[in-house]
Amino acid sequence: MAPFIGQVPYQLDDKGRVPMPPRFRPFFEGPAILTAGADKCIAVYTQAAFDTEGARLESTVDPSTRDGRTRLRKFFGNAEPVNKDVQGRLNIPGRLIEYAGLRPNSPVVVVGVRDHYEIWDRDVLAALDEEGEE
Repeated sequence: MAPFIGQVPYQLDDKGRVPMPPRFRPFFEGPAILTAGADKCIAVYTQAAFDTEGARLESTVDPSTRDGRTRLRKFFGNAEPVNKDVQGRLNIPGRLIEYAGLRPNSPVVVVGVRDHYEIWDRDVLAALDEEGEE
């Protein structure tokens, strides 16, 4: 069974924190690894899943090309280990909040994507989902 499935609505608080869904918390004994995800979301990985995805990326992109370097830089250069606080919240780094277009006290959606999960601005995700249905 994939550990990260489903969607949970939350809100980014005024301190830049988003709760980690309670059913996801047991998978994060150490820090969560946050990075810039595809389509302007924040991708949240366990250390093991981050290492696996990093190895997959390194084996499929050509670092001698501009696109390859950009993809590696986006994934590794934006990565940040973040520990959940005692309430199970992640304090999202400012550069990732900006990247994903999140705003303080705005609605977000946590979306499970099998081996990791993503944090989305609710309206951006809704527009992307609608676009995909057309």
